[in-house]
Amino acid sequence: METPDLEEENQKFVVDNTRAIQLLEQAVARDPKFAGAYWALTEANMQLYRSSVAEAPEYRTRAEAALKQAEANLARDAAQLNNWREQVKRYRELVDKQYVSKEQYDQIKTNADAAEAVVDADKAAVDNAKVQLSYCYIYSPVNGRVGSYLVNEGNLVRVNDGAPLVVINQISPIFVSFAVPEQYLTALKRHMASGKLLLDASFPSDEGRPEQGRLEFIDNAVDRSTGTVRLKGVFSNGERRLWPGQFVNAALTLTTQGDAVVIPSESIQVGPEGQQVFVVTGDKRVEQRLVTVGQTQQGESVITKGLAAGEMVVREGQFLLGPGARVDIKDPAKTDEAAKGEGSKGRAKSKTKGEERGAS
Repeated sequence: METPDLEEENQKFVVDNTRAIQLLEQAVARDPKFAGAYWALTEANMQLYRSSVAEAPEYRTRAEAALKQAEANLARDAAQLNNWREQVKRYRELVDKQYVSKEQYDQIKTNADAAEAVVDADKAAVDNAKVQLSYCYIYSPVNGRVGSYLVNEGNLVRVNDGAPLVVINQISPIFVSFAVPEQYLTALKRHMASGKLLLDASFPSDEGRPEQGRLEFIDNAVDRSTGTVRLKGVFSNGERRLWPGQFVNAALTLTTQGDAVVIPSESIQVGPEGQQVFVVTGDKRVEQRLVTVGQTQQGESVITKGLAAGEMVVREGQFLLGPGARVDIKDPAKTDEAAKGEGSKGRAKSKTKGEERGAS
């Protein structure tokens, strides 16, 4: 007689009873006399759910007991195998000296081989018991932080259900995804081929201490809707300052240019002959000078040609100046204090002199 599959029967019972409950709900809505049958069928389903929940720890207990039994059998048979191997060594010496017959030695060796096969079978039984016990647990493929449970004890779940049980986010290491305009793609690939590119991630509330990582991934296509390419950087995040879903400002360093002349970007003017600046000479007069501007970043520009380190340039009021005009060098701190004082009196004062700043 074939033994029925209880799990399959329970699933059929749940499906059939679910349909029956739906029909009874419609019948109760039409006639209250079906209410008794409705509650009886609902209670039967609840009993089935309770029995399924109660069987879960029992199955784990049985699996743990089966594993211990398999390990005990392995230890017992391994001890017997060691004894048979020692006997094989002793009988080998005795048969060489012709104290025992060759037949007795062969019998002892056969028993040792049989004991070794039993040990191999016990090892397989232990592995199988571990597999059965592993079904009682769910292991995460990554190390991370667990969020709130999406499925709790007593909830009804189905085989191959797409709903997750819990969401686990990896914290260390952590990845930061950002996009850059496609015009930088050529430079990105060139510098990434020469080595790892450093990446800084800063927070709006903590700009002074950014997290440092490296660029790990460049997407294989440009997003046509935005004209950008997606990048991904990896951070060790040992202090766990970065958090999944957090907004950060990412700064990617392609290369470092040493001994560069840098001036404020507002010092650069555009004239008929190109980009130019007002340079302060030794007698506090200004002269126009054409310059070649390299990269511009965060309000500062690199001058590749036209200026030397240590020269002073005019930052403000260039429209009031001309070649040979005299200027006064002002202390920025005193200028800010004077501006605050004028503002407290309710009067505004326009600057008629240019303000200079040394190029570094």
